[in-house]
Amino acid sequence: YYNTLREKYETANHYLRSSLEICIKIEEPVMALETIYNIAINAIDCGQYEVCAKCMNFILKIMKRLRLERVRVANQSKLLGMLALSNIMLGKLYDAKMCQGRMENLLSHILDTDSPCFDMWEDDIFLYYLVSAVIAKREKKYEEALKLFKKTEETKKLMPTNQFYAMVIYEKEYASICKSLDDNGRFEDILDSGISYCEEMGFVKRKQKLLDFKNGIESEESENEGIQEFLSEEVINSLIGIVEKNNYQMTIELKNKSMRFFKKWVGILNTENGSLEDMIDRAMKNVENEYNLDKLVYIEVENDNPVVRYFDKSNPITGVQIKGIVKYFEEYKKSVSVSRFESDYSRYVGLTDLFGRNEVMAIMGIPMFNNGKLKSVLVAVKTKHDNFTQQTENFSRDDQEVFTATFELLLDAINRENIKIMLEKNSVTDILTGLYNRQGLKKVLTECVSRKKQVMTLLYLDLDNFKYCNDNFGHEVGDEVLVLFSNLLRRVSGGDSIICRYGGDEFVIFLPGKEVMDGINVAEAVFREIEDKQGFINEIELAYGSRIEINPEDRITCSVGIASDLCVNNEDIRNLLLKADEALYDVKRTTKNNYKVWS
Repeated sequence: YYNTLREKYETANHYLRSSLEICIKIEEPVMALETIYNIAINAIDCGQYEVCAKCMNFILKIMKRLRLERVRVANQSKLLGMLALSNIMLGKLYDAKMCQGRMENLLSHILDTDSPCFDMWEDDIFLYYLVSAVIAKREKKYEEALKLFKKTEETKKLMPTNQFYAMVIYEKEYASICKSLDDNGRFEDILDSGISYCEEMGFVKRKQKLLDFKNGIESEESENEGIQEFLSEEVINSLIGIVEKNNYQMTIELKNKSMRFFKKWVGILNTENGSLEDMIDRAMKNVENEYNLDKLVYIEVENDNPVVRYFDKSNPITGVQIKGIVKYFEEYKKSVSVSRFESDYSRYVGLTDLFGRNEVMAIMGIPMFNNGKLKSVLVAVKTKHDNFTQQTENFSRDDQEVFTATFELLLDAINRENIKIMLEKNSVTDILTGLYNRQGLKKVLTECVSRKKQVMTLLYLDLDNFKYCNDNFGHEVGDEVLVLFSNLLRRVSGGDSIICRYGGDEFVIFLPGKEVMDGINVAEAVFREIEDKQGFINEIELAYGSRIEINPEDRITCSVGIASDLCVNNEDIRNLLLKADEALYDVKRTTKNNYKVWS
């Protein structure tokens, strides 16, 4: 960093390369991200914007995998600002505007307040105004650009350090807009100020760039000796391997945490001491403590009137908030889990505004319906601390599943006679789809073969292009596809079928007493429905919230392996699964969107 500051880019490059090699050797993904951040600083300062953009995109991708909102040296909005600047310099204005939109979302707690606190966010605000000003300039909105440059200048005065890596871009772009507006005096003043600062700090190369620009001399944007490209495929693969290992360990820890929480939760629900209200109070406080919540609200809707069953007395809830929560979920009708660091945070303003949009770090809402009518809702909120400069554990998909399951248990515990039924159901049923899970499948098949020795036909189904759907439209849309596909299987497989979500996007259907042709008929019915619905494209658009384009080859289809045999015991069932799996594998590696019968 010191050598980058002193414009010794090759020397900085040497140290950064060594640092990255050490990070890989000792398997420290967060340290590696900080190193890559400094690689990006080195790159943008010497004009290698392609390298900076590649670094920033990689950092943001890995941060998402590690569930990080910031690296030690920078907030996510600063990283997006550097990426946006690089994209502008590369002529990728659309990409820059996407970054700008995400920055605006992350910085709304400062930008949308009358008395903003810039503490620890000066760099981010400076970059936001600079990016916004340059975008306006590129779009020839000169008056707007000038106003934004003045805000950039005002923010710059508040900064404890000068952003040397962006100073040349700032000075040149600011001076340029003044010249475009025929303010030649201001053009001279801005550049002279930058040149004087460079002389004071001993910045030779930065000074020369400003002098060349002032004198109308075209200078090379990128330093010839600058940094080399060293995020090679080998380095990237090594880092991704370390991240996946770290992520796996983190996933195990989260699963264990969920299991401990769930066990404690069930213990609370089964405690006979105290009243129902005492039980609700203990259960809710357990949730707050386990998940470090700042606000937790549980509302029931009785005869269209909302009744608050729990809220933390230190965080009172108003009548307006209560009515707003109920109205929101009556209209939205789905669970919500989002943090302010996600790109679609602004989609949920109807809910976040009820708790202060600029105060909310993460929010989750779990509504429960009966015959289409909202019966109850649980809302959990994490608010900002230390001006959003500390890492916060946001809600994961696992958290949402656990919250949903535990909330369901709570509602059933209120009706004591149903609690044992629900505990049994949750052990054999997939929470998302309502189908059997593996444990439930094993139980029902064991009972089935013990009653009667019979031929069974098995369909092993796997969704094609499900990963494309998840990657491009998000896991919430992916979950919607899984639910739609599950409902389709219920419709086409018949009343005697046994359907299971076997894992991820894999499903199995057992047809007791049915022959191979029956299995083929079911498979073809599945294909017809998916084709008629064009891979659920309308439903995906509805869940995503906007129009989308999906190439035919990327649309949701289904591959099926079919096997049939006499089943006398569990060993026969296992063999049937293996045969169907083998047939499915042949379809997946050849045509997809087809079926094969094992032979």
